[in-house]
Amino acid sequence: LAAVVAGMTITGSPQTVGVTLKVLATPSLTAGPGSLTFNVATGTTSQPISIGNTGGEPLNWTAALASGSPSFVSLSATSGTNLAGGANTSVNVIVNTTGVAGGSTFTASVTISAIDPLTGKAISGSPVTVTVTINVAAAAMQLSSVGLNYTTTANVNPTAQSITVTNTGGDGLTWQAGAPSQAWLTLGLTSGHVTSQTSSPVSFNVNVAGLTSGTYTATVLITPSVGSAQTVTITLTIS
Repeated sequence: LAAVVAGMTITGSPQTVGVTLKVLATPSLTAGPGSLTFNVATGTTSQPISIGNTGGEPLNWTAALASGSPSFVSLSATSGTNLAGGANTSVNVIVNTTGVAGGSTFTASVTISAIDPLTGKAISGSPVTVTVTINVAAAAMQLSSVGLNYTTTANVNPTAQSITVTNTGGDGLTWQAGAPSQAWLTLGLTSGHVTSQTSSPVSFNVNVAGLTSGTYTATVLITPSVGSAQTVTITLTIS
């Protein structure tokens, strides 16, 4: 810069002013992983989708579930603004399979889109689609024990013992206990319904009336609505 007074250059003139021009890269969207898989029984769980900006200028993003996605799938957030260049954020895919029938597979997808807030136009890398697969475990019966042992003396009924019937899979398991193979054994419960991750206790009651000393064996077949039947063996020793 130069200054002139009456045709003469003044002291300190000219001077140089440095100018730096920084050109920022346009925003660019990244999102992942490309797919999510949920293996669940019941209750609520979530997994994240990472959203990043590998460009220089900020971006605005939106996230949306595809039409027809299961009603028990939701997102923790559906939009964000001014995600700076080099920055990352995330949105959680939330799955709540409480009350959903077990043994089923469901699919959904999430579309991540982004625009340049300066131009309003879609940016590089947009949109990104993440597929979601939800496998709901089938109902499955598990017994706490398949054998009970009683020891007593003649004419003294031993204290009842119990086993628990648990549904370790998805919702909706019913079970039925068959008649004991011996008359001296009775059950406190002969059928029931257990939802996912819950249990039902079944008492096994022994009546030794009319029995002499020795060892006796009885069996009970417990049959679930899903899966294989299991046999419980009861051994009674009278001294």
